[in-house]
Amino acid sequence: MVYHKIFLFPSLILLCGIFLSGFTAESDEALVRDLLLSRTLIMEQVLYGELSLEEGERRLAQIETQPLLKEDITAMRTWLDSDLDVVRRLEILSLEKRTGLYGYRAFDALILWEMRGVTGSYTETVEYNVVLKQSGDQYRISILEPLLPKLIE
Repeated sequence: MVYHKIFLFPSLILLCGIFLSGFTAESDEALVRDLLLSRTLIMEQVLYGELSLEEGERRLAQIETQPLLKEDITAMRTWLDSDLDVVRRLEILSLEKRTGLYGYRAFDALILWEMRGVTGSYTETVEYNVVLKQSGDQYRISILEPLLPKLIE
């Protein structure tokens, strides 16, 4: 009779952990996807004259933090009035959380990009290092860097 009480509490903790871990993985993917889509939209709107550079910078500052924010602002200023390819669709094929400490979440992400350029439509799949940094009560993209392909010997 005493044994069921001993196992009840650890079992409940284990079940809660399993239940909540599924939500975390799904919410991580949704968070990364939403931030990347917002970033892409803002940058395209600036580059194609739908938003002013200043408004684009302000909006990026709401979803990004350093060092990516500085990189994106520099890129937008450099690419202004150029014919860059348009993102038609972005899909996260896989997202693996590496760490989640001290207000940071780091992921390995495999992202499929469907693009349209001057020469036509194309797709590409790129693996990224994605780092989110907590700022107040929300996470912002801090690092988004493509990983070099691994060489097979």
